[in-house]
Amino acid sequence: MAYEYAVSFEIKSDTTYSERYQSFMDEIRNTPGEPYLWSETTSFVLLTSNEKIDDLEHRLYYNSKLNSAKDKLLVIDHHSGVAVARGPFEYPATLKSHFKSCVVK
Repeated sequence: MAYEYAVSFEIKSDTTYSERYQSFMDEIRNTPGEPYLWSETTSFVLLTSNEKIDDLEHRLYYNSKLNSAKDKLLVIDHHSGVAVARGPFEYPATLKSHFKSCVVK
């Protein structure tokens, strides 16, 4: 089954920014299935994947070089209103209030 996701991310700027960004985008491009991909704006991607939302979020976060102390990831199934977020979000309650279901890890 194909799922459609919006992926928003923030990679903090430091000496390893380029390496972390490239590894993350490599994971985006390696999405299994037929990943119809749109990434024309900064830090935002629309994609189609056969992965469930938790699997996609986990793979993107842990298979790339994102830094859990400073980088943020938000994966949204825009059809169901479900979201999964990971990283040091300042306002997780506000983020959660915008979705039917949102898990902040």
